[in-house]
Amino acid sequence: MAVAVALVVWFVAFPAPLPVGSIAIVQFTAQGTSDRDQALALSMTENLKAALNSSGRVDIRDVRSRQSKDAMSAGRSIAATTLLTGNLQLTAESAHAVVTLTRVADGKALWTANYDGDANNWFPMEDRAASDLLRRCCGKSRSCSITRPIRPPIRFTGGPA
Repeated sequence: MAVAVALVVWFVAFPAPLPVGSIAIVQFTAQGTSDRDQALALSMTENLKAALNSSGRVDIRDVRSRQSKDAMSAGRSIAATTLLTGNLQLTAESAHAVVTLTRVADGKALWTANYDGDANNWFPMEDRAASDLLRRCCGKSRSCSITRPIRPPIRFTGGPA
């Protein structure tokens, strides 16, 4: 019985890697239009891209140069097999992100996760998303992990006064 429980815990903690192939990462979208909303969208996009790139196990394709309103079309145009997208919502105190990895060939969502965090210190939320994404893309490999120096919370003021 203990062995069965251990196996279940192992496979939940370290699922088999997804067949991601190459990933097109699309700039995450923010529900709001403020500088703070856009800063979080850019930060989340770039940090997930950096985490995947640092793994050395994922082929990342850049879609920023593609002029397409349809992310799936952009992914196809650069021969990506999967597409990473995200949607962010901020309030004065909280941040919420939905991150999705979709197979380009048929539009099937391979992985989706929700993250909640502090709107004034979103790095822990980004780190959880990056860790989960790496675990899903790399499986049990110990070479797929992230480390981030401890940073103080950022208080976004909205720009120069």
